[in-house]
Parts: sequence; C-alpha cells; structure tokens
Amino acid sequence: MTLWLVRHGQTDWNAQKRYQGHSDIPLNEAGTKQAQQIAQRLASERLHAIISSDSQRTMQTADAIACHHNLAVQLEPRLRESNFGVFEGLRYKDVINQHKLMAEAWFTDPENPPEGGEKLSEVAARVSAAIATLISQFASNKRLVLVGHDGSLRLLLCHLLEMPMTQYWRFNLDPCSLTRVNVYPGGAILVRLNDVSHLETT
Repeated sequence: MTLWLVRHGQTDWNAQKRYQGHSDIPLNEAGTKQAQQIAQRLASERLHAIISSDSQRTMQTADAIACHHNLAVQLEPRLRESNFGVFEGLRYKDVINQHKLMAEAWFTDPENPPEGGEKLSEVAARVSAAIATLISQFASNKRLVLVGHDGSLRLLLCHLLEMPMTQYWRFNLDPCSLTRVNVYPGGAILVRLNDVSHLETT
C-alpha cells in the first residue's frame, strides 16, 4: 500500500505561530495557493482514495486534490490535530507568560497536557486506530492520500515506522508538504519526507 501523507496548507494561525489544535481555522490565501500546487503535483498519480481529517483546513486541502480525481473525500476525525486545550490560539511566548507552570509540565512530559487538552498517548492511539482501519479497509496494492496535521501525521509516521511516539519531534512537516510511505506486510518504508518541491516560494 502506498500512503501519500499531506499536511494541510497554511492558515493565518500558522503564519502567526499560534497553536491551532482542534480550533477550526481555514486556509489563508497562501494556503489556498499551496493546496492548488500540491493538487497539481498529485494530479498525475493513480489514487484510490483521499482521506482527510474533518478540520476545515484539511478538508479544503483534500478538496483541491480531489478536483483532479474522480474521488469523493472521505472524512476521518481520528486524524485531527492534537487538542491543545487552553493553549489554542496562543503563541509560544503567550503560553509561557500566561500558563508558565502548565507549560513547563507539558514540555517536560507530554502526558501532562494543558487544561482541556489531550495526552500525547491519546492522540497516538486514535491516529494508530485510524490507520489500522484504513489498512484493513483497502487492499494492499491501493494508493491513498491522507490529509492531516503536523502533530497527527508525525505520530502516524512513528507508528508506521515502529518508533516510540515520543520521537515524533524528529520529523519536520511543512504546510502542504508531501511524504510517502510504502506499507508492506513486514513493515513500512519511508520513501519521501517533507517534499515541498511543488510549492512556489515567490
């Protein structure tokens, strides 16, 4: 099975470096352009399904890709970003200034989430369950696009590559980047990581 992992395009909160999480922020103008660019990049690929988190920014990105294929976007809420609780909408410096003790606890141990947020293990569990469902649902020779978020896709990579979830920070996934993983019965192979060659920087 071939998995194309796509992080959603840029939002205003991405540009402002704010924690988004479950906040339903749409793509901005730059993100809409990025979605069109990655859609063009995947236009010639043979795809069997396009699966997206149910957040607005991922659905907009997935819809752009689907325009080039005779496929309806399937929604998978378990691919949502981590819920950052009271940190959502804040920048790093805001978090430190407003919730210093809570932030220190979270940065030290991601199993101590912000108030109202998710533990890292909770996010990892739902993402792992989502990919298990998809692998069982589709035949082994199918080619799927999964449109998700920075945190959820990095945890998905950890799961597929059999890495501890705490190592998710070792991956970098830029907005509208393309990552490819081939999944075999004996394990997964990372073929491409954070490919942004399709994005125009000017």
